[in-house]
Amino acid sequence: MVEQFCVERDIAFSWERGDTLVTRETRPAVRAHPITNEAVWFNQAHMWHVSNSPIAIDVKTMRAEDLPMNAYRGDGEPLRVQLLDEIRRAYRASTRMFDWQAGDVLLLDNMLVSHGRMPFTGSRRILVTMANRPAAVAGLTDPAAAGAE
Repeated sequence: MVEQFCVERDIAFSWERGDTLVTRETRPAVRAHPITNEAVWFNQAHMWHVSNSPIAIDVKTMRAEDLPMNAYRGDGEPLRVQLLDEIRRAYRASTRMFDWQAGDVLLLDNMLVSHGRMPFTGSRRILVTMANRPAAVAGLTDPAAAGAE
């Protein structure tokens, strides 16, 4: 089942040491927005690069293929950590937080808005759904025609 998932999504995979799944994907850093056709940064290299690992890793003593996660340029060359740090700073500078209220609903364009959750204690229930663009909007090429400001 896992192997079928990988094959269907063009994800290279191998089983290492018997039961450890290793995956590799090459994806574009920038994609065309499906409605406006503008080029948008749509990847998470800054999150998956080893420099963002939540655990301490001595990258100098480990083989690249043994790292728990990493990201590279599409040609396989290493990403510059300084560039990734600049991207992380831009994300932090543009972060907006708010307190959820009972009954709140958030709709966002997944290609234009990065999103996530901050650590939280207490009880909460979050329901998430993802959908393709509505058929009524699919044919629009001008976002102003959809009432966008």
